[in-house]
Amino acid sequence: MRPMFVQTGNKDSAITGRGANPIVSRYRRTSGRSFFAFLGANRQRKLILSFIVILLIFSPSAIRAGDTEVFLNAFTEAATAYLNDCFLLLGTTADGLVSEILPKATALEIAQNVQKRVRVIRAKLKAVSQRRITDLDRQLIRLLDNGYACLDHQAWALVKFTEQRTKETANAFEDQRTRCQDRIKTLASFYSALPPAPELPEPLSTR
Repeated sequence: MRPMFVQTGNKDSAITGRGANPIVSRYRRTSGRSFFAFLGANRQRKLILSFIVILLIFSPSAIRAGDTEVFLNAFTEAATAYLNDCFLLLGTTADGLVSEILPKATALEIAQNVQKRVRVIRAKLKAVSQRRITDLDRQLIRLLDNGYACLDHQAWALVKFTEQRTKETANAFEDQRTRCQDRIKTLASFYSALPPAPELPEPLSTR
């Protein structure tokens, strides 16, 4: 006897004379469980996808912030080293001029070149200070700028002393030299309060 299709709660359900088709009933039960399992898996996929999106959004910012800190540290360390070198260069140039080891033209060229480079670095320090940096970094930038401002005046004092060697110009240079030395000491005190840099071994080796 061929099965007869009748209208029930579900359309086109096959009903035999002895009752519901066991295959259809089993499919209904299984499909219900698969549907809820699909919902659970879909929810997990959404959570994983949301987590990946969050990583993609915030990770580049964290990386950029870390890179900025590394570059800023390298810049301030280099600026500190050059501040000390310029101070020593101006002093040895003046001493060489007085002892007549250096000719006037060479001493004048050194002083003018130092002053030019000092002003370039001060412009870079100003640009950095206008960025979003920590209060500690801002304090360091201010100390560096104060030191370079003093070196600017010291280089100019050396220029005047080189052009006209008088007692007044000599005293002006020595006074400026003392001011710059005090500012460098202030900067050194600032660094001494900080933890040691991780890239520097302690104690420093002689290799």
